[in-house]
Amino acid sequence: MLDKLSGVFTLRGYMKILTTRPEAQIVLKITAEGIRFLCLIDDTENVLTPGAVSRLLESARQYIQGNEKLSHYAGEMKGLALIITNDPAHTRSLLSEGDTFWLIHQPARRLMIYDDQPGEFGDARSCVEEYLNQNALRMMLASAKELFSPVNIGLIVVNILIFVLMEIFGSTEDAGYMINHGALSVHEVLQEKEYFRLITSAFLHFGTAHLLYNMISLLYLGKPLEHVLGSTRYLIFYLICAVGASCASLGWHSLHNEIYTVSAGASGAICGVAGGLAYVMLRNRKKNKYFNFVRWAIFVALVAGQGIGSEGIDNAAHIGGMIIGFLLAMLMHRI
Repeated sequence: MLDKLSGVFTLRGYMKILTTRPEAQIVLKITAEGIRFLCLIDDTENVLTPGAVSRLLESARQYIQGNEKLSHYAGEMKGLALIITNDPAHTRSLLSEGDTFWLIHQPARRLMIYDDQPGEFGDARSCVEEYLNQNALRMMLASAKELFSPVNIGLIVVNILIFVLMEIFGSTEDAGYMINHGALSVHEVLQEKEYFRLITSAFLHFGTAHLLYNMISLLYLGKPLEHVLGSTRYLIFYLICAVGASCASLGWHSLHNEIYTVSAGASGAICGVAGGLAYVMLRNRKKNKYFNFVRWAIFVALVAGQGIGSEGIDNAAHIGGMIIGFLLAMLMHRI
């Protein structure tokens, strides 16, 4: 993030100064009025502490004054902190009264200049606007790269391809059609001994909305767990969760004598992934940057809200999958 921002400045003729702090970079330009320097700071992970910006600005000022090539212009020196943040109010609360700063609200991709701060700082404003208005396609590709993980993306592709083929030759919203092509039911598994349905049902979906909901959930939850487990173990983990969720569904419907109920979908396995992430969170706390607790909590809330009091939602598969995923992640860690 900082490299992209500083890259825009260097293309505009700014010089880059190396720092020992990974969350900060310094760029400067010699103008007719003197030296203009900016401390570019990434506070998206709340790394700033009270007074840190003041110290960084002062350190940059002292470095420039101590540099023989730059000291000639030091009398006309002005500095500005340009801070990238997800929470402008929190970041501003950490700044000192005399700090000169602008904030970039990263989620909104917006430059924030408060009334008590300079509205212009050389050509810095146009540099920031160029950074914020970078090509949308490049941003989309960068986001896609961030979410890419080979096995997880492969599972999503397989689910989509199977759904397309199923739609070509029939209707995925037809329970009879689905049962003929691998969906789950107590009668077919326990009485007809068709155990393959424990896994095939996890790759079938009832309609486009069902598929999209599950694949979006898998896209965002699968990447961090695959990173933690590794691709091969993640694939094993996912398939075990799929079978385990199917068994939980089978047991529940058998217990309630619902032997002809038809079930399908990847949500049981995805809930297993969510359960595995829950264990990762408890095990590693804040050490694992690939895990986002808010993302996990929102997913669980959506699944719970969707399932409570709703017909046609296989809560047994969801709950069973999540419990199995948690325990399986624990087991894999110990092994």
